[in-house]
Amino acid sequence: MTGRIGCWMTLNLSLVSGSDGIENNRQHFDPKQQEEENYSMSYGFSMGFAHANSLQEAMMIALEYTQSQMTEKNVKKSIRDNLYYIPSVRTGYIADAESKTRRADVLADTADRYWLEALFTFRFLYWEEHKLLGIVMIPPESVSEKWPLSVYFQNSCDHDYPLSEWKEGNIPFFVNAAAKAENYTAEDIRAKVDYEIEDDDIEYFRRSTCYDDIFETLAFNSWLYNHDTDVPFVTFALQGIQNEEERYRYLQWLKSEMTKI
Repeated sequence: MTGRIGCWMTLNLSLVSGSDGIENNRQHFDPKQQEEENYSMSYGFSMGFAHANSLQEAMMIALEYTQSQMTEKNVKKSIRDNLYYIPSVRTGYIADAESKTRRADVLADTADRYWLEALFTFRFLYWEEHKLLGIVMIPPESVSEKWPLSVYFQNSCDHDYPLSEWKEGNIPFFVNAAAKAENYTAEDIRAKVDYEIEDDDIEYFRRSTCYDDIFETLAFNSWLYNHDTDVPFVTFALQGIQNEEERYRYLQWLKSEMTKI
């Protein structure tokens, strides 16, 4: 592989804390309180998936993706697509002439720099047992031969996802999960849920149970809510910005876009 081999990595292979694998000194509540907190919160996130036979292969696939996103064209597009999330834009600071002072300018510039760093930090999960690599918040248009499946996970509406959609990327883990769900009987599903189901709704419950199976098997609940218990995945992050020269250049592109608002 040629090009941006120098991208640095932050790795944590034993502790999962949130979505980036970096310990954040968060306070841990007792399990019952934590469980109640989790069930009261909503979630929604996109994740892209690829098949990888080893962690080493997963990292190479992740590095290749990171490199592909750091071309001038893609960097500028990412900045434009996220323009209204830039701290000094989101807070209205750039439009508030009365609040501008040198100190405030420095603080706004610092916030924007940190935001830019986060924008080009790409976060991954790898499930060794399932030979599955995930990338957090992949845009749907980035689905490709290497990343053939993107899924939006949420609890704001039904989990009635067509089983065929899980098979679209031809990734063994999801193909097998869908095939298993296709053969669920009403009794199989009743054993999994704590409510009564009607036999004539079996197809609906096969679809929703497939979603639940996948979500539980991949331990997304632990990942979402920073449970640092025994989990089936490791997390790592790749930073696309390699040095101060690149950081300065991207920041100038960011400021240029802000002047167009």
